[in-house]
Amino acid sequence: MANVLQNQGKLEESLELHHRALDIRLRTLGTEHHLIANTYFTMGSVSQDKGKLDEALTLYQKALVIRLKVLGPDHIDTA
Repeated sequence: MANVLQNQGKLEESLELHHRALDIRLRTLGTEHHLIANTYFTMGSVSQDKGKLDEALTLYQKALVIRLKVLGPDHIDTA
């Protein structure tokens, strides 16, 4: 749903759903899981669309740190 809302340009609503997903995933999966990285990445994309580039960069960096640790530097999702 969050991705659909982002594609419709409903960025605030999209980000709200991403935050809900992140909260659920953090509680159930912990902090070092590839799905946590995916959520940070998509939240970064929404922030980028909103023009909040510093926020987007922070979220992308969080995703990268997790992906490097969990998936390794040669995994396609890390690239």
